[in-house]
Formats: sequence, structure tokens, C-alpha cells
Amino acid sequence: LVGVLSAGDIRRAMTRGYSMHSLVDDIMETNVLTLDQRAARKDRSAVLDDPRFQLRRLSWIPVVDQRGCPVDIEKAG
Repeated sequence: LVGVLSAGDIRRAMTRGYSMHSLVDDIMETNVLTLDQRAARKDRSAVLDDPRFQLRRLSWIPVVDQRGCPVDIEKAG
């Protein structure tokens, strides 16, 4: 997983002068918070419930395998 791109990222990019022809690489978020697929579901839930995590105001969090490849997605909150 090299990054994620949300509707909010696109809106912010457009207000900064990027266009619909801009490269995704230029506007995607590369500092991505992920959950490890090997972690038990209850441990993943504990991370999602942590107040420090909730400060990031994320709706969805990618779940990655040991190679960092996305395998699932978890709903936050």
C-alpha cells in the first residue's frame, strides 16, 4: 500500500490549484495508518477505540498483510 485517496483529498487538492488531470501520486495521502491482518480482531477493535486513533478522524482503515498489501478494510468508530 503506497497511499490512499479520499474525496476530501481531491477537494483539498482542487482548492490548491491541482486539476482533474493531476497525478494521483501528487495528491494522495502517503502517511497511511493501517491495521495488521495478523492481529486478532479484538486487538484491532482496541486500536480503533483508542482516543489517540480517533483524533485522526478516519472512517475506514486498510488492513494489510505482512508484505503491506491491502487485504481488507475496517470501519472506524
